[in-house]
Amino acid sequence: MDLLDARLRCCAGYVRPGTALCDVGCDHGYLPCQLALEEKIRSGLACDVNPAPLDSARRTIARTGTEKIVSTRLSDGLSAVQPEEARDIVIAGMGGELILSILLGVSWVKERGRRLILQPMTKADLLRQGLCREGFRILEESAVMDGNRCYAILLAEYDGQMRDCSPLYAVTGEMKDDAYLAFQQQRCQRKAQGLAQGKDPEAEAVLQLAEQIQQRRNALKGEKQMNAKQIYDAIGQVAPFDSAESWDNPGLLVGSPQAEADPLGLALDITPQVLAAAKEKGIQTILTHHPVIFHPLKQVRQDSPVFQLIQSGITVISAHTNLDRSPQLGTNRVLAERLGLWNGSLSPELEEMGVLGELPPCPAPELAKKVKTALGCASVNFYDAAIPCHRVAVIAGSGGSLLEQAAAAGADTLITGDVKQDVFVSAQWMGMNLLEVSHFDLENPVFSKLGPWLEETLGIHTCLLSPQNPVQWI
Repeated sequence: MDLLDARLRCCAGYVRPGTALCDVGCDHGYLPCQLALEEKIRSGLACDVNPAPLDSARRTIARTGTEKIVSTRLSDGLSAVQPEEARDIVIAGMGGELILSILLGVSWVKERGRRLILQPMTKADLLRQGLCREGFRILEESAVMDGNRCYAILLAEYDGQMRDCSPLYAVTGEMKDDAYLAFQQQRCQRKAQGLAQGKDPEAEAVLQLAEQIQQRRNALKGEKQMNAKQIYDAIGQVAPFDSAESWDNPGLLVGSPQAEADPLGLALDITPQVLAAAKEKGIQTILTHHPVIFHPLKQVRQDSPVFQLIQSGITVISAHTNLDRSPQLGTNRVLAERLGLWNGSLSPELEEMGVLGELPPCPAPELAKKVKTALGCASVNFYDAAIPCHRVAVIAGSGGSLLEQAAAAGADTLITGDVKQDVFVSAQWMGMNLLEVSHFDLENPVFSKLGPWLEETLGIHTCLLSPQNPVQWI
């Protein structure tokens, strides 16, 4: 079942996984219901100022069986919506001026981390002008053809910086779609023609605007196929960088946003072997899981990875705890899938940094052997509490600090890495099975899913630069 037309499907592409979605002017409730069916949102609110569209939305909710996730609300814009119900806001199918007035109707849309997905049917230029004037930043735009019309979908957020909005930006914004730009160019040309016939002095300015659009089209056609900024933006769609832990340091950490990123290197860490492989293969951008810069640097020595990367002209993007938290492509999802524990969502009891699932009951030694086979690791350390392993928590990376939370959530077994001696002792007192796997073997599998997704989504080539654990056992 797919309830979405091309216009709403494009809007859906900007919705973050696991978000609280608010759909203003809900169009039968199709968008939140479809995303609930796809398990992409944790909650969906369909809002409208009129009762009739809400009646249609309730019928859609009942037909799709999404009552536990999607609800309706009679609301004039966002006036009856609570901030926590709307981390991602979609306002589609309205005029640009009305969309802007809805956004300005409540102050909390300006809070950090709020995502705005806007699809004006008319007056997109006035919407862009208003967003710039009111301190909103347009991050990206996409275009959808519908008959003989071409509509823009804007992704925006508030950053408090008021911007100048040139006539060219008002008409084109951040759009890179050539069909949309051609459509706007033709509109300007027709308008200039009409003004010229009436001897209106504005005709020359409109004609110049059409020429500027043509220049922008020419420039875009000459752009590189893929750069590091586009990789960063793509990762941000499925693992928002602002979802990372406060102590973490993900992002574009070394190099240039314009660095060539096809092929793209993938690695858990920047090691001498990874850097050598990247140089040998001519790779200019690497995506790592662990940040190459974690703590503030007081010096950059010649033998440091940062110095070597800069000297080699290699750019590094790191996606760490934001990738751990991604329910779509993250480390914990991939790990849970490998172990047969994925149940459709990350566990709130584990701070959304792990998965809590169930396996057929088995002794701890038997589970340790299954884990070793599934992950292809050299060894698994474990404490056997002499109870069956059935309700199992799994946390990629270093998850020993969540042992008590796992027990409180009803887990009898925890699988994680980097387990300290005191955590093993705690497990003994708590009567919990505890399995320790190497950090590398828990997290490196994420690239088996992330690499193909990047290739399919962006049309690039990827290369795994960390194919095996450099640490050995005897």
